[in-house]
Amino acid sequence: MPPWSVVPDKPEKKTTPADDKRKEREEREDAETDQLIGTLLAVARSGEDARRRDTWATMPLPEESQAPKVTDQARRIAWAKHGIPHAAVPTRRTRFDVYGNRL
Repeated sequence: MPPWSVVPDKPEKKTTPADDKRKEREEREDAETDQLIGTLLAVARSGEDARRRDTWATMPLPEESQAPKVTDQARRIAWAKHGIPHAAVPTRRTRFDVYGNRL
């Protein structure tokens, strides 16, 4: 058939009561399925929201929550790696986070 030709319309089918019942049943099943999926998504999202609310990106894992022990020898070695001699090491032991809060 050439691309410029016109395709005639198909005649409409007559619906029977059995077809109407089948269509109503399918619509009811689709609505129940959508409601069930919505309920499952709401439960999953509430758990995800709780997890996001209670944790943050830099939060340490529970098994790693203890602060590491830092000795004077470890400090000397760390400052030496950065090229600063032990005499120039700051004596202030108070540590601050990036926002200026004391640790």
